[in-house]
Amino acid sequence: NVFATQSKGIWVYNNAAAGRFVSVPVLSQYNKVPGSVYARSLLAVPEQNTVYVGSFFGDGLYIYNNLTGSTKSFPFIKNIPAEKTLIINFILQDNSGTIWLASQHNGVLIFDTQKQMIIPAAEKYTALSTLTSKKIFSLYEDKKHNLYIGTGGNGLVILSEMRNEVQNYLHKKKKKKSILSDSIFAEKFFEDNAGNIWISTIKGISVFEPGANQFYNFIDQPAKQNSIAKAFWYSAAQDNAGNIFIGTNDGLYKIRAGEKNLVNAGHYSEKEGLSHNNIYSMIK
Repeated sequence: NVFATQSKGIWVYNNAAAGRFVSVPVLSQYNKVPGSVYARSLLAVPEQNTVYVGSFFGDGLYIYNNLTGSTKSFPFIKNIPAEKTLIINFILQDNSGTIWLASQHNGVLIFDTQKQMIIPAAEKYTALSTLTSKKIFSLYEDKKHNLYIGTGGNGLVILSEMRNEVQNYLHKKKKKKSILSDSIFAEKFFEDNAGNIWISTIKGISVFEPGANQFYNFIDQPAKQNSIAKAFWYSAAQDNAGNIFIGTNDGLYKIRAGEKNLVNAGHYSEKEGLSHNNIYSMIK
């Protein structure tokens, strides 16, 4: 099965049903209208025959069972009714199988598969108790199993592989090699072949070099060497030659392998023949 989501709920592509999409009945917790779930994030876990669906309308988390075709909803933390339900921006399963949730107003959360409830991540990993930001936009686990957390106002947070140490990177005006902004709104991070992490911020693109523990940046300053439009980053990819491609709502940027500026970079938009400036996804 291939799963898709849209403003009218959860849809499943069923090969057995003449190869067509069929809708899964879901009652919205937010406005009590059947099938009105707006799903922003989705995670398929084949070994569990499960698909996790995060709602941007404030319906929390939906879990679809691929064997039974049934759906369970988890609109609240610890299943305790509250005044507001949850908005889930991103879902990630790490190498240990833990299901992480990036929420809009409730910080970093975890779905406890044993207790069948959503819990604050700091209850399981106390190192995260120092994280003050409640607005979390994105999550990423790198090749070394460090967890990257993109916040809205608290910069970049990295939880170590053992989940017992936290590093917090904030913008510093007088430090050239710091992250560009404390607000990271990338829907996903991108890790290149060298292990560097590319991050979209509201002021441009920051690239974190873990080995040097520092950043280099592509900033929104027209006519300057490292300028890149303050565009929303939808997608990223790297080709066999090491070139980095960034898909934005301002077209496609090609950054040559190993280069840390845009002197030799290419920018492709509708003027260069693209059918549209929004580049939502790429495949090599």
